[in-house]
Amino acid sequence: MAFADAVRDGYKRELEGLRSAGIFKTERFIHSAQAADIEVEFPAGSAPNRVINMCANNYHGLSSRPEVVEAAHDGLDSRGEESQVDPRADSYAGIDSLPAGAAGLCPAA
Repeated sequence: MAFADAVRDGYKRELEGLRSAGIFKTERFIHSAQAADIEVEFPAGSAPNRVINMCANNYHGLSSRPEVVEAAHDGLDSRGEESQVDPRADSYAGIDSLPAGAAGLCPAA
């Protein structure tokens, strides 16, 4: 476990350095369907604001289609989130659980 602690401490120092330098990126929580304009919450806890969406991984406009959302829920229900699929990921990282979709934004349900 010492290796995991050393890695975690290294990440904490790196993140603190990014925050101190003013270059840490805080995610915006999307409260609407992906489109040209969206409602986002930023900073966390504030009221959502309508903004122009300059970046989206929704190239074909499928992210809000009911059948795609239903298929995603079916996959989670039958296979679980990604850390449940392969528990080795959690033990390797030395943490209780890795968040599903850690690389992307977390849209509100």
